[in-house]
Amino acid sequence: NEEFIKSIGSLSFDLSVVYLILGGIQILFMMSITSLTAISREGKQAIVMKYLPISYYKQFIYKGIPQIFINMISIIVILSLVVICIPSINVLTKIIMFILAILLNIINSYSMLIVDLIRPKLEWDTEYEVFKQNNNKIFQYAFSVIVILLLMYFNNIFKDYWSIVTLTIKYIPNFLCKNT
Repeated sequence: NEEFIKSIGSLSFDLSVVYLILGGIQILFMMSITSLTAISREGKQAIVMKYLPISYYKQFIYKGIPQIFINMISIIVILSLVVICIPSINVLTKIIMFILAILLNIINSYSMLIVDLIRPKLEWDTEYEVFKQNNNKIFQYAFSVIVILLLMYFNNIFKDYWSIVTLTIKYIPNFLCKNT
């Protein structure tokens, strides 16, 4: 058990670094509007979706996947930079950041797809209009602000809780090893 603890590294770190990195990743998510225009890009041919031999649920899932892959590039680049620039962050923290970033990616992608499903811009002449004159971008900005505010709130809430968890993870295995 002591070797396991040493391999993970010191679990005492500042949780606000995780939230700061996730906030930066969310800002990068805000710049890509693939899900936000997934239905709108169909334009007047969006009615064809009704007649495809694929369920609406699967069409919805498939339309969100490109945004998830695009955002994965941002996640990998940012977390790679974090690993290179801040080598003191332990393996467990890096795994937690990666998992939380993926969850944030999925939530971001499908929530923006829902916005475009509710308010599609189907009347357009050029594809330029779909991307540049789409008023749904305000929802992406609002969503990003809400996520960043929630991350700040969680940072304040879990600051004390996380220190208790790290102490428990760090010292309980040592205590168990000495008593056996």
